Amino acid sequence: MLTSTRFITSIYLCLLLAWKNNGLLTSSWLAKRVQTNPVVVRRLLALLRDAQLVHSEPGTQGGYRLAKSAEEISLWDIYQAIMQRELYTETNFAEDCPVASQLDQALEPTFLMAEMSMGVTFEQTRLSDMLTRSLPRIEASAA
Repeated sequence: MLTSTRFITSIYLCLLLAWKNNGLLTSSWLAKRVQTNPVVVRRLLALLRDAQLVHSEPGTQGGYRLAKSAEEISLWDIYQAIMQRELYTETNFAEDCPVASQLDQALEPTFLMAEMSMGVTFEQTRLSDMLTRSLPRIEASAA
C-alpha cells in the first residue's frame, strides 16, 4: 500500500470507529468498507494501537475502538503513527554525480519546512471536526 494511501486509509478507519461511537468493530467489517484484506487493516490498526489511538479487544467477541475521544485525536496524531518517518529521507544516488552530491543539502530544509507547515494544519484538524462536517452526508447516505 502506498504511503499516502496508508495515511488516508487510517483516517478513514478512525472515522469509522468514531462514527460507531466506541462500539467494537472487527477488522473484517472494517476491511469490507476499506475494500482491502483484513490483514492490511490489522497492520494499520496495530500502528494506531501502538500510538495509543486505538484499543483492541482480543477474542471472538473482540474488535477495535478508539482509545481516545474523537476530540482528542488530530490528523497529526494519525500521521505520526502511520508514517513513522520524516517526510524527507536521504538519497542514495551516485556519489560521484555533482547534482546528487548536493541534493540532500538542497532539499532537506524545504521538506522540513513543508512537514512543519503540514504538521500545524494537521494538528489543528481533529477527528471530531471531520466527523461533524461529514455526519449529515453520512447519515443521509446510510438511510
